[in-house]
Amino acid sequence: MDPISRSRPSRRTILDGLVVAAVGALGGALSGCSKPAANACGNPAKLTEAEVQLRQSLSYVESSPNKDQVCGGCAFFKAADGPGCGHCSILSGPVSPTGHCNSWAAAAPT
Repeated sequence: MDPISRSRPSRRTILDGLVVAAVGALGGALSGCSKPAANACGNPAKLTEAEVQLRQSLSYVESSPNKDQVCGGCAFFKAADGPGCGHCSILSGPVSPTGHCNSWAAAAPT
């Protein structure tokens, strides 16, 4: 065997590596399925396709990267009766009080 052939991995080694990687990726994906959603306000399974697309176009996230710009302090947010999701008049559906989107506007002081 020449020196170059010895330094190359065999096809079997490459296939074994691919199988291990695929199983690891599948296991990671499935473990995410078994965890309950931290907040169901933006759960795509409970939204219409139009609501999902609108949220994506406005970059809605359930946890705002800016603590000063959360849905709970937005002019378009209406709090729920008690803890849980509120309602956004722009996103037309449930949102997390700690969420954020690109249409955020400060609520008027009360």
